[in-house]
Amino acid sequence: MAKQTRAFIALPIPQAGIRQCQGLQKGLQDQVRGVHWGKPDQFHITLHFLGVLNSQQVWQVCSGIKSVVESIHPFAFSLQGVGCFPNARRPRVIWVGVDSQWLEPMVNLWQSLRRVLAPLGFYREENRAFTPHLTLGRFPREGGDLSSVCSQKSIQDWKSEELLVDKVQVFSSEPGPDGPAYNSLATFRLT
Repeated sequence: MAKQTRAFIALPIPQAGIRQCQGLQKGLQDQVRGVHWGKPDQFHITLHFLGVLNSQQVWQVCSGIKSVVESIHPFAFSLQGVGCFPNARRPRVIWVGVDSQWLEPMVNLWQSLRRVLAPLGFYREENRAFTPHLTLGRFPREGGDLSSVCSQKSIQDWKSEELLVDKVQVFSSEPGPDGPAYNSLATFRLT
């Protein structure tokens, strides 16, 4: 039987962004309890969750990604502000968003991937808009009200330096006691 892999497509975060997000995490750890904080070496921005795939399907996805990235140039973005899913009163996830002034090339990449993945059967329509973000941490159960934390000016005004997207990766996701572990299956450089 072919090996099955939970997989997703993501943008890895450059080292400068990882360091800055680590600092943000440390500041939040003093204010927020009960969070399983994300591991810095696993920080990423998810573009598409693919579900459980076999090796043939992973190859098909990779072929589609390769056709997309051949026409996309590296682009800049910055991370900004902190939020919670589903909301700050009932948080399950604490995240940092992408500065809106830098969204266009990221959304264009997401749409290009969607157009290639949909005919292959690897795109799942969602009931929510694409909201690029980096997950800082997850609550094992619904967390307490974080409205006062998320509304702090220093949290809302937090912004990373300008970061460069120069590759797209396919990752596997393996569940573990301390949260999922992500491993790179394939890397595609933007041209």
